Amino acid sequence: MSQFKTFLVLLFMIASPKSYSQEKWTLTFRPELNFLTADLGHSNTRTGYGFEVTGSYRIIQNLDLYTGWNWNQFKGDQYLASENSTLKISGANLGLRFIHPISNEKLNYNLLAGIKYNHIIIEDSSGDNIHDTNYDLGWQFGGGITYTFGENWQLQPEIKYVIFNSNANNDSVKDLDLNYLAFTFGLNYRW
Repeated sequence: MSQFKTFLVLLFMIASPKSYSQEKWTLTFRPELNFLTADLGHSNTRTGYGFEVTGSYRIIQNLDLYTGWNWNQFKGDQYLASENSTLKISGANLGLRFIHPISNEKLNYNLLAGIKYNHIIIEDSSGDNIHDTNYDLGWQFGGGITYTFGENWQLQPEIKYVIFNSNANNDSVKDLDLNYLAFTFGLNYRW
């Protein structure tokens, strides 16, 4: 087949993904509400919040491979001797999500397991960075439900447990153990 014909076939496949991909791709926006499982030193940390954006691909029936970017923050009275400071976490994630029908095609349960590659920035009350960690690996595990509405849209509330321990590279703090529960509410678009 000539290069031109190959190009036309590929262009047609991309232009009409519904007929070829059979809804294998998903794009998700997921706001999060986070609760630390243990306080960070004497910080009196409050509830955190954030979001993640992920893309996933159905690799086999009922199993998606996902990847994306996340950003979260926690406010506390004191991190590293700075009052009213903010701890910000950002980075990438990669994992697998098992999705299985509960009663029909519209309602499913899902389980997920994955890794996070994040770093932490600590800012003082004026917004200046007082500390920045290395990128380190963490883990996340969770589950939830997926409800399909319309032709391509889904709602996906989930609960995740995130384990993240970072090498702080600072004389006053050697390690930051940041484990938290995340309550998320995803809006998915499948094609």
